[in-house]
Amino acid sequence: MAACAAPLVGWLARYEFGFSGTAVVGLDHAENLAKARSLGSALLAFTAIPWTLCVLFFTPLHWTYARDRCAQALAGAGPGAVGSVVALPLTERPATRS
Repeated sequence: MAACAAPLVGWLARYEFGFSGTAVVGLDHAENLAKARSLGSALLAFTAIPWTLCVLFFTPLHWTYARDRCAQALAGAGPGAVGSVVALPLTERPATRS
């Protein structure tokens, strides 16, 4: 999938953001700026969209991991089982000894 990114960035820059010609710096400042903006916008799209998806899909793991680990410990089986250690959910605190 990542191997397809470079050609897709080029395609997006050309057909969606108006890049034309080559990526050589010329004498026309306005044309250089337009080329840089189109390439930058294409790179931003291929960077921001995947990272946004990662945030959306991996953030819920922050809330479910402790519960899943506790359930696995109580079951006492499965790959990566904690064994005899019982993991408490984040909301429960063990009683302190006085």
